[in-house]
Amino acid sequence: MEEKDSIHPSHYNQGEIDFIEAYKRMKPFDEFASAMEFNVIKYTLRWRNKNGVQDLDKAMEYLKRLKEYALESSEKTVEETDEEPIDLYHFYGLDKLGKN
Repeated sequence: MEEKDSIHPSHYNQGEIDFIEAYKRMKPFDEFASAMEFNVIKYTLRWRNKNGVQDLDKAMEYLKRLKEYALESSEKTVEETDEEPIDLYHFYGLDKLGKN
């Protein structure tokens, strides 16, 4: 079955927050920003040969969210953030694999 929302696919939303938000919380901002920049570049470069305008939409979504997080991070210091760190292993339930 084809995913209806290619920008916010269901496999990115397994918990209370989506994967991008979880990744932002678990990495230093510079590392997170680099991953977001990579995705903007990836989708921008491949759009003509792979998924067309859908890839441009994805690039724009990553850029939009990067801008939001950049503005947010420039307004706060690390000590001022109220976000809990995220463990992606637990976030996706991988800590429960093999347990009955």
